[in-house]
Amino acid sequence: MFEARLNTGSLLKKVLEAIKDLVSDANFDCNATGVSLQAMDSSHVSLVTMLLKAEGFDPYRCDRNQSLGINLNSMNKILKCSGNDDVITIKADDGGDMVTFIFESPSTSASPLPDFGTSQNTVSLRTRLARRATLLNHNRQRPCLVLRAQAHGH
Repeated sequence: MFEARLNTGSLLKKVLEAIKDLVSDANFDCNATGVSLQAMDSSHVSLVTMLLKAEGFDPYRCDRNQSLGINLNSMNKILKCSGNDDVITIKADDGGDMVTFIFESPSTSASPLPDFGTSQNTVSLRTRLARRATLLNHNRQRPCLVLRAQAHGH
């Protein structure tokens, strides 16, 4: 089980915004020391290296080392669902097949959910205190995006 809660969600949004145009798919390596990423751009000119230390999360739990293959453009779309003040929790099961992002907002103001082009209808929520988005990772090569929105308390 992997779980990391980032009280400053805007930090993750800014880091991803900085690297998403250089790298389209990346493996996030999760271990006891934190979450790291190392990838080359498509033209093999730039090397992107990132480390988010476990101490920066509250709480941080990584029962075993695992690599989460994620399409960064899909992840960027998911993170756009969160507000700058939101707390972001990232969860993954031991198989690493599914990564779940949970956004907790300190306010009750609603933000629109983006259209991800899925076959599902856009979800309309009355209360948007908590939102959940899930990335499914098939063979760590072709992630498919599934968006589930969940109203707080339902």
